[in-house]
Amino acid sequence: MRCPEHNSDMVFQARKGMGLTKIAPFRQIAGVYSALLGIAASLQNISARAGQEAVNEQLLAINSSIQELSSVAKRALPPETPLHDVSIYEVNGFRLLLDRSSLVDRLVVEQGEWEGEQVRYLMKLSELFRGRSNPVFLDLGSYWGYYSLMLQSTGIFERVYAFDADAYNFAQLQANIFLNKLDGVIVAQHAAVSDAAGVVTVQNSRSHDDGNRGATRILGESEVSSSGSSRTVKAIAVDDVLDIRNSHVVIKMDVEAHEDRALLGMKNIIANNKVIVQVEIYKEQAGIVVPVLESLGLRQVCAMYPDFFYSNLSDEELAI
Repeated sequence: MRCPEHNSDMVFQARKGMGLTKIAPFRQIAGVYSALLGIAASLQNISARAGQEAVNEQLLAINSSIQELSSVAKRALPPETPLHDVSIYEVNGFRLLLDRSSLVDRLVVEQGEWEGEQVRYLMKLSELFRGRSNPVFLDLGSYWGYYSLMLQSTGIFERVYAFDADAYNFAQLQANIFLNKLDGVIVAQHAAVSDAAGVVTVQNSRSHDDGNRGATRILGESEVSSSGSSRTVKAIAVDDVLDIRNSHVVIKMDVEAHEDRALLGMKNIIANNKVIVQVEIYKEQAGIVVPVLESLGLRQVCAMYPDFFYSNLSDEELAI
């Protein structure tokens, strides 16, 4: 299956209580708008000199087009909304509790998506499992459930499991499951995924300077603070809580530099199933995570840095 090139020129509109409307590419609108302004200025000069009725008629038509394009362009831009605004939004057919003080939430409100190219490609890969035995989606580091909701909406998966380590993010995840009446369809668990059961210390998601609550991570001993910027949470190995065999499993893994440990904690699931994995790997982690992926029999099928797609499917299976 061909790995697509990145493309993210589309502009979207979202407002509280309103559906998300896809608008034409804003760069094209802006280009046409600019050109029409130039034409109008030229026609005004011609009209001033020649006073021709035909030119005046053209000028009126051009001005009408400018007003129409201006209206479309203004609607394409997101409304001014203050930060720290927690509200329910209608986005892509979902009702979502979003916090505009958080980076991911703000982009979903303003652009209608997060990691759009990656999500679309993962959904395309997931089509390989449509109609196959017991398809399951695992969202490891789910934040408030964007991937879980999008993949569940395909109708491919019998069950979706979402894990997140941060208490605030997990509460938002539960709210979005409730708002979309997906209780029992998306099964959420408040836990950090690792290679063994235990207790770990995670960064408080609300302590991020850049407001990116999705970047919460497990802290090392030297990073642990008693100032309230961290908290403890249970850690689990996915193999210990899910017994999945002879099935088709799609995994999204974004656990902020803990991917190698999380992968080792699901060796059995990877070995006993047909698997597709989207995993976030920054350059600093590549030397640690890639050998683990390869040791588990997974090979790279696509790269959209910092996300990489791995699978244990054969070339023939991927070509379907």
